[in-house]
Amino acid sequence: MGFTVEVHDRVPPPDPAWEDVVEVSFRPLSADSALTEWAGENAWEPDLETTDYPVR
Repeated sequence: MGFTVEVHDRVPPPDPAWEDVVEVSFRPLSADSALTEWAGENAWEPDLETTDYPVR
């Protein structure tokens, strides 16, 4: 499953193409936090500040 990281100044409206939308709160533990595949084969560092983010 693919994913996209986008940081916005304001909450964007939901995309009409989405069947379901779930929003949760996320706070990186450090500036070095990474998204890692289940088996650890690949990882991505999204370069986020250590603050609260609403995530869809």
